[in-house]
Amino acid sequence: MSNQREPTWVDFNNLALNVVQVGQLSSLHRRLNELAQIEAYREERIEIENELRQFIFEIEEILDEIFSFVDIAPSGVYFLASVLQKLFMDVGIDPATFQEFVDKDR
Repeated sequence: MSNQREPTWVDFNNLALNVVQVGQLSSLHRRLNELAQIEAYREERIEIENELRQFIFEIEEILDEIFSFVDIAPSGVYFLASVLQKLFMDVGIDPATFQEFVDKDR
């Protein structure tokens, strides 16, 4: 004699519920991974924006100094401004790069 019993509808129901639960947990795990990747991307974007903001600030200071020579050497100022404009275009820095309106205006 064996002590094993025949599976009942309750056993089959539990099995089905366990399978559904595993599927839901798997979907939840994938979604949490996606959210973690989004958060990492957001933090990276903030860091890049901060670096660009600092770069723009430094360029502004340099431009102020360069423009002080506009009466003495207008063609030199024009040349340097053109080089900076081309640099910004090549790198892809434009107002759309930034999220904050203050940065876009700057």
